[in-house]
Amino acid sequence: MKSRIAVPTKTITFVLGALFLGVTIASFVITLLNRNPDIEIALLEQYGDLLYVDDEGNIPTWLSSLTLALCGQLLLFIGYQKYQQKADFAKHWIGLGLLFFLLSLDEFIQMHEFLIQPMRQLFNITEGPLFFAWVIPGSVFVLVVALIYFPFLRYLAEDTRNVFVLSAVLFVGGAIGMEIMGGYLYEQPVYLLVMHIEELLEMMGITVFVYGLLSYAVADSGDEPGFTKQWNAVDTQPIDQVNLAHAQSVYNRRVTHSAVGDR
Repeated sequence: MKSRIAVPTKTITFVLGALFLGVTIASFVITLLNRNPDIEIALLEQYGDLLYVDDEGNIPTWLSSLTLALCGQLLLFIGYQKYQQKADFAKHWIGLGLLFFLLSLDEFIQMHEFLIQPMRQLFNITEGPLFFAWVIPGSVFVLVVALIYFPFLRYLAEDTRNVFVLSAVLFVGGAIGMEIMGGYLYEQPVYLLVMHIEELLEMMGITVFVYGLLSYAVADSGDEPGFTKQWNAVDTQPIDQVNLAHAQSVYNRRVTHSAVGDR
C-alpha cells in the first residue's frame, strides 16, 4: 500500500524566492548606506557583512548552500527511485545530485575563486570581461555538462524540461554571464548593482530548480500531490480489512467448535 506525504511545492518555492529576494535587497541597501560617507549607522557597519551577498560564511551564502544541498538531496531521492525501477537515465539523476552537493560546497567555501589567479597568469589577463578568470574553465565545464545531459533533457517531459532549462539559464546566466559583465565593469560604480543582479539570478535559478524537482517528484509518484512512501506488507491492510479478517477468523473457529460439539 502507498501512503502519501503532502508536499506544498508552491509554498516552498514562494518562501525560498521571498527569502532570496529579501536578502539581496537588504544587502544592496545596506552596502549603499555603508559606502555613503554622510551616513554613519554603527549597527549596519558592524553587522552589515552578515547580509552582503558577495561575501562568504554569512547568511546569503548559508541559504544558497543549503538550497543547493536540498537540490542534491532531491536529485538523489529521484535517482534512487529510478534505479530501483531500472528506469532510463537513473545514473544521470544520481550524477546530477552529486554535482549539486559539489556546488553546495563550492558556494560555501568559494572553491572556484582559487582558479582566478592561475587563469590570469596563464592567459595574461589584467582587466576586462575575463578579469574573474575562473569563468574560462567554468564555461568549459558548463558546456561539457550540457553535452552529457542533452539526451537526458530530451527524455524529460516538456513541462519539466522547460523548468529545468529556465533554472539553468538563470543560474549560469548569473554565475558566468553577469560575472563576465562584472569583470568589464569592475571599477565602475555600477558594479555593485551588477554584482547583486548576478547573485539574485543565481538564487532565482536555484529556486526554480527546487520547484521543478518537487513538481517532478510529486507527479512521478502519482496523480495526487505528495511523495509516495512504501510500507511493509504487515501495514498494507486498512484497519477495516484487518478487523473484518479477525472477525471472520473468530466466526470460523466458533463454527468449527460448534460442529465438533454436535458430534
